[in-house]
Amino acid sequence: MPHHRIKNILNEGLKPMDRQFVHLYEHKHLVKYDGKRNTLLEIGPINNDEIKLFRSKNGYLMCPHIIPSKFLPKDGRQNF
Repeated sequence: MPHHRIKNILNEGLKPMDRQFVHLYEHKHLVKYDGKRNTLLEIGPINNDEIKLFRSKNGYLMCPHIIPSKFLPKDGRQNF
């Protein structure tokens, strides 16, 4: 079940960007995905900017404005 919720988040979140992921692989070392808890992790800031991104299960980084607000964690983490 958790996998379906993550897939739904990705599908809904990517529609505004025409299904284009945000690729920031040069910052890949800054994030880790918690596979045991199926957790979408919030990261930031990037390059001293106030930019926060979310790392999905498949390793892509997404801007919060393409993720429906009901799925955004308030404390930086969300369990599915």
